[in-house]
Amino acid sequence: MIKLIHTADWHLGQTFFGYDRIREHEIFLRDLRRVVCEREVDLLLISGDIFDTSNPSAEAMRLYYGFLRDITADNRDMQVIAIAGNHDSGARLEAPHPVLESINVITRGTVRRKEDGTPDYGRHAVPVTRDGRTVAYCLAVPYLRAGDYPEADTYSESIALFYKGVYDHVRTIDPEGTIPVIAMGHMQTAGAALSEDDRNERSITGGLECVGSDMFDARTAYTALGHLHKAQRVAGRDDVRFAGSPLPMSFAERGSVKSLCYVEIAEAGERFSGKGAKHDAAEDTVPDDKTIFSDATRRIELIPIEQTASLVRVTADADDFDGMLEKLRSLPEGEVGAESPYVEMRVSVSAPEPELRRRIEEALAGRSVRLTRIEAVATGCADADAVVSPDLQRISPMEMALEIFRRRYGGDMSEGMQNLLGQAIAEAQQQ
Repeated sequence: MIKLIHTADWHLGQTFFGYDRIREHEIFLRDLRRVVCEREVDLLLISGDIFDTSNPSAEAMRLYYGFLRDITADNRDMQVIAIAGNHDSGARLEAPHPVLESINVITRGTVRRKEDGTPDYGRHAVPVTRDGRTVAYCLAVPYLRAGDYPEADTYSESIALFYKGVYDHVRTIDPEGTIPVIAMGHMQTAGAALSEDDRNERSITGGLECVGSDMFDARTAYTALGHLHKAQRVAGRDDVRFAGSPLPMSFAERGSVKSLCYVEIAEAGERFSGKGAKHDAAEDTVPDDKTIFSDATRRIELIPIEQTASLVRVTADADDFDGMLEKLRSLPEGEVGAESPYVEMRVSVSAPEPELRRRIEEALAGRSVRLTRIEAVATGCADADAVVSPDLQRISPMEMALEIFRRRYGGDMSEGMQNLLGQAIAEAQQQ
């Protein structure tokens, strides 16, 4: 039996509305290390966006490489496989590979080509070994950028061709298909749920770089995806999953349960006993028995991640300042620290309130909270032709362009124009 943990989207080095999250990440990595040891895991999969930027801080890198040192020292027989996400620099992640390989850490951040110009698919078919024998193959495919994948009519078809190339390479080694295959990827899939106001998820341009779940071979034992921050299965397939981020990345995630995916996979010729089970509740809940899926060859379980700091949204009316003060006084008193709640204020206003921030900050003095933003929501708007949003950060560039085009020309932008605009936006975001 192969025991693995799937995690993704750590975004080490991220600041949340200007607040440092190093302490939150330290606690998460400590808990991950504990779970790995308790479960005696064979394989740890990190499905991209390890760092929040392509040029992470020294503190973020210290946190990551220190974790790898400690986790491999605790579990000398465990293998770690990490891929780059769209926020990572693949080349930077791969730079210390000779050192990391010596402690059983494999990183795939870039696509290399053979002499004939075709992608080196074999490099992404990573053997998972135990006692000198291969017990599984991991298709370690990082976030694929323009030029990484074969040409095809659509982005989805190009990505599917790349995975097929890696699958085909594995089949040349194991033509009978007796050795389990585990896939990794960092992408947006059709039908998956995006968070309401998470800009990080939309850095892969809304839908234009979306792939279908049918490209993942049904014979694959498990597919470990990254990019979307809500833990979820894809198109009803429990074997194809986004692990979700360990920390909430937006206020849309307040109250959601963060988790690690723990998976047991039968080795060649092995079968699990017992009846199959499937958990059909909402994806951001954890069932009482924690098992969400099981059959004769695999079992999937969610392990909750304890959250250090909560997200609190306070709604108020600027015309009822006493009522607003009463709500703010209910927040905890004390010093502001790494475990203080993050607070978002949503205030209804009927006219501009230039003193609003000052009054709220004064009311929060002595409270153990971290004020993130004050969102003034107008109760009415005189300009019906304006593109109005209570928070421009929630509108993607594509959504804004489509809305302006629709209002100005009375119809939808053509698909060809959307594709060209999407490419321009993607290039600008990558730069």
